Amino acid sequence: MFAWVALPCAGAAAADTKQSLLARLGSADLAAWPAAIEGLDALGADDVTEFLLAPAVVPDTPPEIRDRALAALRHVHERCAEPGEPWQPPTPGEAVARITRRLDHVLRVQHAPDPLSDLAQADAVRVREALHLARDLMALGATEPEAVRLVLLTRLEALRGPTPGPVPPDLEPGQLAAVLTGPDGLDIEAIAAVLDLAVSRGLFAAAAAAARGLEEAALPVDQPLDAPATPLPPAVRDALVRALAIPDAELQFAAARTLALAAGPPPWPGSSRVVATLAHAATATGSDRVVVAHHDADIAHELAAGISRFGYRPAVVSTGRAAVIAAREHADTVLVILGARIVKPSAFESLQFIQEQPFGDVPPVLVVVDPFDDLARGPFLTKSILKFSRVPCVALVDRMESFFMPTIDPETGRELAPARFPQALADVAGQTAAAAAPRTARAARRLERGRQAATLLAILHRRGWEIPADACSRLALAAARRGPAGYNRAAFTSQPPAPADAALSEPTR
Repeated sequence: MFAWVALPCAGAAAADTKQSLLARLGSADLAAWPAAIEGLDALGADDVTEFLLAPAVVPDTPPEIRDRALAALRHVHERCAEPGEPWQPPTPGEAVARITRRLDHVLRVQHAPDPLSDLAQADAVRVREALHLARDLMALGATEPEAVRLVLLTRLEALRGPTPGPVPPDLEPGQLAAVLTGPDGLDIEAIAAVLDLAVSRGLFAAAAAAARGLEEAALPVDQPLDAPATPLPPAVRDALVRALAIPDAELQFAAARTLALAAGPPPWPGSSRVVATLAHAATATGSDRVVVAHHDADIAHELAAGISRFGYRPAVVSTGRAAVIAAREHADTVLVILGARIVKPSAFESLQFIQEQPFGDVPPVLVVVDPFDDLARGPFLTKSILKFSRVPCVALVDRMESFFMPTIDPETGRELAPARFPQALADVAGQTAAAAAPRTARAARRLERGRQAATLLAILHRRGWEIPADACSRLALAAARRGPAGYNRAAFTSQPPAPADAALSEPTR
């Protein structure tokens, strides 16, 4: 009934075939499972045995599926085991242990093995495999703490949807609580352990969702924002404080918001960092800001004019120190353009400081060099290439007219080549960095975080927290005059953001 013809497969074709069969085995259509198992067996895919364990040992598996899974596992044993080693059907305990190890591995691999392959596609495959294994662990009734944490982490990863990015902020009330409910119910300390697990693996979107889940678990959805809450347990609070040090704006804000609302009155380790994190987030205006740092004022303003053509708001500075301060002080900073010959400190030292951002996302950096820098000046350009090429999220660029302007045929007026800036930014910061729709979405999210941060600072001020008397606290007090105290958490996240003014520029420092 379920016939499978084994065709010679190699490379990408074999991988695609395997993924297609695993997708069928991971579907809810049990009628498709026998053919999928037989196909994987015929393909000789020895690295999929963990996906066959649950169909082979779950007690209520239909006999036809169980028999085919056991046969496929026996064939893998015959191909891979030492000669004479007897084969034994796996037990449920062995299956749980092996699936847990495989899921642990899948949730550690975040990049495509081939640098030329599609990272988004590889990420989608990783999440799909993790969901498959997590489903199998639940079917086996796994209750081991490690297995439960990995299953919860997988559920959080799946909330992101089919493309990489943050977990959507507009989830239904109770959705995070449902995702984070394990065999023993909604355990706030287990969620904190999942937060730590996500952070340790660089899964910052899942970690931010876990931080939001802790808030949802600690506070009723209809509770007013400024109502006192039962303080979080110290272990949970400490996990959130550790997340404040991760260079990811969404994770920092989610952790700071949960701590502000549920950690209890200060002082406690990290309480001052909560205020600083919210103050930084509150600087957002919803525009894309670029710091332009160059020792020559004319060149700096030329670069600022070029970047403004793409809808960015330039902030012009003239020293390395000013560039570091400008990059750090505003949540809307999405890029730094740094002159290669800037001083006080040097370009490379400034870059190192920029990449140690205490708050928000670390912006990519474009280092501007002069193509003629090597003429009669020593190998400056060559040294710069060797020095900066080893640093991630950094690229060397020139300031020729074609960088910001399209190349036009002077006779016909036809565009011969587009401006090179968008591709340079995509190369250093990802394919969506310069795309209009993702840029707009990220700016709107920053603005929403800024609005919420201002409200939270106002609430903390009312509670007696010490808020620095700077622009962020003044913004928070303005939010207090708008009366946020009556909002519940659902209304707090549903207010529309105000429109951004992207046409402004900042003065030279």
